Amino acid sequence: MKNFKNRVLSGALAGALAVTMAVPAFAAANSTEITATYEEPTISVVVPQSGTAMINPYGMPVVLNPNETTAANKVSVVGAQIVTMPLAITNSSEVDLKVSATVTAEATGDLRIATSKPSSSDTTKSAYVYLQMTNSELDDSAQSSTAGSNIGGVDTTKLATAIAAWDQRAYTSSTDLLLSGTAAATKNDMLVLKASDTSGSAPKAQVGSIGLFRLAGQVVTSPRDAWAETDGFNATVAFSFRPDLTTATISDSALEIANAGNAELTVSLEGATIVDVEWTSDDDGIATVEASATDKNKATVTNKVASTAASDGEAVITAKITASNGLTYAVTCNVTCKK
Repeated sequence: MKNFKNRVLSGALAGALAVTMAVPAFAAANSTEITATYEEPTISVVVPQSGTAMINPYGMPVVLNPNETTAANKVSVVGAQIVTMPLAITNSSEVDLKVSATVTAEATGDLRIATSKPSSSDTTKSAYVYLQMTNSELDDSAQSSTAGSNIGGVDTTKLATAIAAWDQRAYTSSTDLLLSGTAAATKNDMLVLKASDTSGSAPKAQVGSIGLFRLAGQVVTSPRDAWAETDGFNATVAFSFRPDLTTATISDSALEIANAGNAELTVSLEGATIVDVEWTSDDDGIATVEASATDKNKATVTNKVASTAASDGEAVITAKITASNGLTYAVTCNVTCKK
């Protein structure tokens, strides 16, 4: 496993600020000199050095953690014609990261790498291969530094379980990277990895800090010449990372609502598209929240404190935003409901 610490480079920025002030003629000239320096951030990502994949024309079951000694803990995938043994990358940085990838591949034996999905009548020995990435629900409880029992800093059995739950899906140009048989293929911003918790002595992954990746695809099931152990391909995946500056905001971080009154809240997202919003109140007896029927980004908060109540009430409204980058963002509003 490698722990890459990439430095983020920026161009030099120079500027001058002129300030004119009206002062009495007898005042001495005064000036302030401000020195700006660039502080270079460190990006730290744990990446596995190598991986293995299997060409599996008939979609036979493949055990993803064959070294697991407890039979009940072994997990398999069925129906995949290209199976990549579990691989993961872990963001150990204090910032969210956008992940881009470049793949180079070389066929071996009689195999050729195809750029179109094979049909049922094809007899040429070929493989249609693409790189896929996804976020996972794994967090620091899945991290492991034990040699031989982790991949990308993640416990092998927990990782295998996450991979097995990842649905087998066809190539999608908007999210996946198709391998070329002749040149390197690159796709930018395939994934966003959430920052780790770096407040302690060692980074702790949060949900979204660990990403899964695999090579998947389709192959000709019954080629003219039978599949042989010499048939295959070698692929190299080069990752690059840059900070993701996506931010979520809510129209009001605090509200005061009169008895039987209501107020509207709106959320927005900069740097990604809002896919869904889940609105909740931590105390429906004080304030309820109901999403707009026509705009999921808006909701109405209603005061539920009775006029005869002994005191005002307080509740927290939370908007959990699912974003197009695969991450979720939560923003809150503290609501005081007057009796």
